[in-house]
Amino acid sequence: CAIFSTYDIVSAARLDDGGALSRSIQWTGFWERPIWLIPVHREGAIGHWTIVIADVPKATFYHFDSLANVSLWKSDVRRAFHLI
Repeated sequence: CAIFSTYDIVSAARLDDGGALSRSIQWTGFWERPIWLIPVHREGAIGHWTIVIADVPKATFYHFDSLANVSLWKSDVRRAFHLI
């Protein structure tokens, strides 16, 4: 599997990251991995973490949120989708 850093998801969301994303992932070979683990940090008073798991061959996302805050799930998955 490929494990991304939270820095990668932030870089992917920017229109111009100055090449930071490509520098971060260029040597990882993540495109060859079937499963991607993408941590998502929700900033705010709590600073909560969730994780999105991308099953690339199945074109499926799984999302784990220990606080079960359903209202924010779409936002987390959308952020992970920008990385892909």
